[in-house]
Amino acid sequence: MDIMQLASQLMADKFGGNVSSDNAKEAISGLLGDDKGNLDLGNIVSQMTGNSGLSNVVQSWLGDGENEGIQASQLSEVFDSDKLSAFSEKLGISADEASNSLSEILPNIIDKSSSGGNLLENMGGLGGVLNMAKGLFK
Repeated sequence: MDIMQLASQLMADKFGGNVSSDNAKEAISGLLGDDKGNLDLGNIVSQMTGNSGLSNVVQSWLGDGENEGIQASQLSEVFDSDKLSAFSEKLGISADEASNSLSEILPNIIDKSSSGGNLLENMGGLGGVLNMAKGLFK
């Protein structure tokens, strides 16, 4: 199962059939995706690592130990409000429900996509990492 399928399934399961996996995939792609329909977890990790309050949280997700939680309110430090609103609208749920659910599944998505703190494989290898690094210096 690829990481997009995993993320969509986690979100659909969270709502017990009230959200279709297609709607979940579209919402997740809009929030966490790049221009090519792939998840851009490297960007999210970079944003969280740059925020001193979330750096330890995201490092726990990347490592092989227990994942620290993130509060729904902290998601506004990672995602802009327009993206979070579009995410909740695509799911057909309230913004609070969407943020709470995302705070529960985001650690699992990043944890499952990394092994020992390595997102390299899921970011398209070394070329993907280099492209992400170029984006940081625009």
